[in-house]
Amino acid sequence: MDSFASFGNSATTTEAPQTLPQYVGYIACVLAAILFGSNFIPVKKFETGDGLFFQLVLCMAIWLPSVVLHAIQGFPRFWPLAMLGGFLWCTGNIMVVPIIQCIGMAMGLLIWGVSNMLTGWATGRFGAFGMDPEPLGNPTLNYFGVALCFISALIVFLIKPHIENVDQTAERTYSEKDAGFINERDPLIPPFSGNSHSSTAVKVRSYDSTLSQGPSTSGEHNSPVEGGVTELSFFQRLPPFQRKLAGIIMSIVSGVFYGTNFAPVIYIKDNYEQWYGNCTVSPCVEHVSKQDIDYVFAHFTGILCTSILYFTIYCIVKKNRPVVYPRVMLPAIISGVMWSIADISFFMANEVLDESVSFPIINAGPGVVASLWGVFLFKEIRGKRNLVILAIAFCFTMAGCLMCGLSK
Repeated sequence: MDSFASFGNSATTTEAPQTLPQYVGYIACVLAAILFGSNFIPVKKFETGDGLFFQLVLCMAIWLPSVVLHAIQGFPRFWPLAMLGGFLWCTGNIMVVPIIQCIGMAMGLLIWGVSNMLTGWATGRFGAFGMDPEPLGNPTLNYFGVALCFISALIVFLIKPHIENVDQTAERTYSEKDAGFINERDPLIPPFSGNSHSSTAVKVRSYDSTLSQGPSTSGEHNSPVEGGVTELSFFQRLPPFQRKLAGIIMSIVSGVFYGTNFAPVIYIKDNYEQWYGNCTVSPCVEHVSKQDIDYVFAHFTGILCTSILYFTIYCIVKKNRPVVYPRVMLPAIISGVMWSIADISFFMANEVLDESVSFPIINAGPGVVASLWGVFLFKEIRGKRNLVILAIAFCFTMAGCLMCGLSK
C-alpha cells in the first residue's frame, strides 16, 4: 500500500504543518466562489461541440498552476492515491458542456453546486470512505445552514431559463468578414460519413459553396449546405422538456462526482497510521503532510491524465476524427487557469475550515455569481417572475452560507 499511496523524498515535507488563521479560510471561500461562478464565462460564446476537446485543453491549463505551486511548496511527497480525486472530478466535468447546452450556465451551476455541496458536506460531517467525522462547534446551526442552501436549489428549479433553441441556432450566421474563408467556428477536423442519411453524419456549413467536407468512403462528396451554421450536438437537438430534464439529471450526477473528489486526500491524512503504524505526530508528519495544498499537484495530475484518457477513447470511438474547434483553445486556457486558482483556494479552505463548513459556502456561492452573470451578461434569466424567484433563492443561499460559517 505504501508504494502505491506515495513516493518521493519525505524530507521535502516540513516537520509540522503551519496553522492558518480562520479568516484566510473565509477569504479562500470567497475567492473560490467568485472564480468557480465565473470560470466558464470566457468560453460561453464559443462553439465547443461535444466538449471533449474543450475539456482536454481546460485540464492542461488546470495542471500548469499546480506545477508552480508544487515547486513553491518544495516538491512535497507525491501521493498517487490523491490522483483518484482528479479522476472523480474529471469524470463529473465531462458533463459540463452538455449541461450548459441544456439548461444554461446559471441554472446548471446552481444545481450541480448544491449536489456537490450536499455530497461533500455529508462525507465530511459524518465520515465516509474511511474518513474521520469532523466535529463542529454548533452542529445545529450547521444543519440549518445546509438545509437553507438545499431549499435554495429547490427554488431555483422553478426558474425557466431562456436558452437558445434549435431553430434559433439553425438561423445563426457569421459576420461578413468571415465570407470567403473557412469559418473559424467550424471543426478543425470536420467529421464526415459516407451515408448522408446516417444519424452519425455531421453537416458543417460554409460560406464557400465550393468547399466540401472531403470525399466520403463511397467516393462521393458531401454536399455543402449554405448558411454558415455549425453542427448541433445531441442534446441541442432534444425537445425542450427532455433537454431540461437531461440537464438537471446530469447536473446532479456531476455534483456527486465533484462532492467526492477531495475524499482521497482527506483519507490519506486521516489514515496515515495504516502505512506507518501507530507513531507519534512528528515522525508521521515527515511522511504524511497535513497541509492540503501539498496534495494539489497529485490531484491535478489525476485530472490531466483522466482527461487525456477520455479524449483518447473519444478519438477511437470517432475513428480518429474528433470534433475540434480551434477558437475555443484560448478561452479554455483562461477558464482552466481560473478554475485552478479557485480549486487551490478550495483546498486551503478545507484545511482551515473543514469540509462541513467550506463545502456549503463554496458550492452555494458560485450559483449566486453565475446567476448574476446569467441575468446581466447572458440574459438567460429574464422576466419579473424569474427574477423574483432568483432573489428568494439568493436570500436562502446567503442565510445558509452565513449559518455554516458561524457553525465553525
